[in-house]
Amino acid sequence: MKTENKGFTLIELLIVIVIIGVMSTIALFGIQTVQRAARDSKRKVDLENIKAALELFYSDCNNLPSPVAGKLPSTIDSSLSSTHPASCPSSPANVYLSDVPVDPDSTGFYYYTIPSTASYVLCTHLENEPDVVASGCQTNCGSGNCNYIVKGP
Repeated sequence: MKTENKGFTLIELLIVIVIIGVMSTIALFGIQTVQRAARDSKRKVDLENIKAALELFYSDCNNLPSPVAGKLPSTIDSSLSSTHPASCPSSPANVYLSDVPVDPDSTGFYYYTIPSTASYVLCTHLENEPDVVASGCQTNCGSGNCNYIVKGP
């Protein structure tokens, strides 16, 4: 009398589970790397947009908006001018950046300082080490030390 076994052995099931586990782990690390790179790309684009708004503000108002505890104001408009020349009225007639972007990682922020009357420094913390630029910011950007810098004129 011959009996047919219709099923998998315990060894076969364990091998399949191990293979699935290894593939899942590799995929998880790959996804995390891509997410870090995407957040860093957004940070770089945000800083370039802020830089453009600050340069437009400076060309109209001949000064820069003051930092608020090392951070940018929530909006960059002509009401932030401290001198209010004729080309930069005190009312927010000229809006250069209606919503200043925030760091994609909720624990971080963009550091902003004015070393001289005509220049500014924007800093952030990048997660991907290959993208790091030698920093002139000696401060903490919330999620880590600032390691990426954009300087204005």
